[in-house]
Amino acid sequence: MKIKDHYILIGYGDVGRAAVEALHGEIDLVIVDVDEERVKKSKIPYIIGDSTEEETLELAGIRDARMVMILLNNDMNVVFTTLLARNMNPHAVIFSRANTVEAIEQIYRAGADFVAA
Repeated sequence: MKIKDHYILIGYGDVGRAAVEALHGEIDLVIVDVDEERVKKSKIPYIIGDSTEEETLELAGIRDARMVMILLNNDMNVVFTTLLARNMNPHAVIFSRANTVEAIEQIYRAGADFVAA
């Protein structure tokens, strides 16, 4: 995917859909999710794949992204995806969702700029 200065939204569940509704039309956005049925109705460019795999993040244009929003519902996947995203694009702003209070510090250590619980 050839796109620059875009936002990548990882996880198109309830929280991801709410974020897309708030941001749609304001920015260039790419969704990453494992469930094509869930994202194909969004009318927004998307990548189907596991965000804990570098190849999936490459397909989403991670190296040229301005911001990465990691809104997964599994804290270990959030931590690992945050680590990958930070490693692949040290300049992107990374906003990650913590599903438990205990995960907040781990997600920050993985490289998130902002963590919401």
